[in-house]
Amino acid sequence: LYSLPNWGTILFARLYLDKNFINPASTLTISTISVCKKNETICGDLWETKPYDKKVRMMMIDGLGHGFAANTAAREGLDAFLTSTRDSPVEQLRELHDKLKKTRGGVAMVAYIDEVNNQLRYCGVGNITMKLVSSIRSHGCLSYNGIVGHIMPASLNDHLLQIDKKTDILVLHSDGLSARWDILKYPGIFQNQGIVVCAALYKDFDRNNDDSTIAVAKFVK
Repeated sequence: LYSLPNWGTILFARLYLDKNFINPASTLTISTISVCKKNETICGDLWETKPYDKKVRMMMIDGLGHGFAANTAAREGLDAFLTSTRDSPVEQLRELHDKLKKTRGGVAMVAYIDEVNNQLRYCGVGNITMKLVSSIRSHGCLSYNGIVGHIMPASLNDHLLQIDKKTDILVLHSDGLSARWDILKYPGIFQNQGIVVCAALYKDFDRNNDDSTIAVAKFVK
C-alpha cells in the first residue's frame, strides 16, 4: 500500500497458487506495466528478460507508431534478442538492426545487470528512457539517435555504471510516458515493490496518446 495526501493510493496484492512457492535465487525483481494506446487492441511496446547465473539481460523495444505493424516490428526484435548468442548490448543491437530491416523499425534499449560485480552495462538507440535512481541520485542513461532497422549510428559503445544494490533501482520506459519525472517527489516509495513505482509513474506521467510501457528493476533483501 502506497498513499500520499491529495494524490491517491496504490494497492498491490499478489496471490500464490502454489503453497510450496520458493523465491528464486536471484535477488533482482523486474516489474512492468504495459498499456496499449487508447482504442488499440495490441501493443507496439515489448520487453523481455534473459537470466543466467547471477546476471540478467533485459531489453525494451518500441515499434514505430502503434497497432499491429508496430507490434510486428517489436516482436521481430524480441525474438532476435532471445535467440541471440552475442555477448554485449552493442552487438545485440546491431543484430536487432539487421532483423528489423524488413519492418517499420523501432527504438530499443539493451541492459545487462550483473549482480556479482554490481554493474550495469547498456546501450540504447532511440527514445527509450532509462535512469538509475536512488533516494540520493538520478543518473540518466545515454541513448543514441537513430531507428533500429533503418538508421543505426556508425559508432556505438557499451556504457558501464556501478550499482548500489541496497539503494538503486533501474527504471526504463517508452515515450508513451513523459521523462520529466523526479522519483524524489514520492517520499518512501523505495520501500515498496517495483510494481508500485511503475504504477506511480504511470499515474502521473502517461501521455495518453501512445502505447506506454514502464519497467522497474529492483534488488530485494
